Amino acid sequence: MKDVSDEKVIEEYMNGSNLAFKEIIDRYTTVLYGFVRRFGFNNEETEDILQNVFIKVWRYMSKFDGNKSSFKTWIFTITRNTIYDELRKKKDKNIILSLNQKHDDGNEIEIEDTDKDIVKLLERKENKKVLLEALEKLTFEEKNIILLHFEEGMTFIEIGEMFKMNLNTTKSKHRRAMIKLREILEKHQINN
Repeated sequence: MKDVSDEKVIEEYMNGSNLAFKEIIDRYTTVLYGFVRRFGFNNEETEDILQNVFIKVWRYMSKFDGNKSSFKTWIFTITRNTIYDELRKKKDKNIILSLNQKHDDGNEIEIEDTDKDIVKLLERKENKKVLLEALEKLTFEEKNIILLHFEEGMTFIEIGEMFKMNLNTTKSKHRRAMIKLREILEKHQINN
């Protein structure tokens, strides 16, 4: 089943194949585990979150609509919402939850390209700790957008689907988050 598309695996699951659901778990456990861990959860918490994610996937699989989004976007949305629920339970005051903010008018704002600088930082392992600390200073939404784009390789269209934002709004929020991250990293460099 490794060479079979997600859609085909889902179709097989909907036709009664329990092996198909195992395949879904096998395909997404590692990538979702890494995504959850980037939000500061320990191994045990991450495993609990993933268990909840796959229970939700199993429970709501019949409601998945491939015409509205890809399966990857759908499962990452479930994961993001589960992370959000866990963070809300923790009531961590250092994390600003902004998922329910109204998005702007969608006009794209021209801002200098900061992606290249951040990508260079991401590539250098010695900066990993500094970068992770800087990411913690972003809002939940900002951190999500950056991690989904750079670490998970999701497109702005897929990210927009997850956050229910149009493409221009998603790009604009990504740009602002990158600028904010760059400013945090520059302050860190000046202080050290």
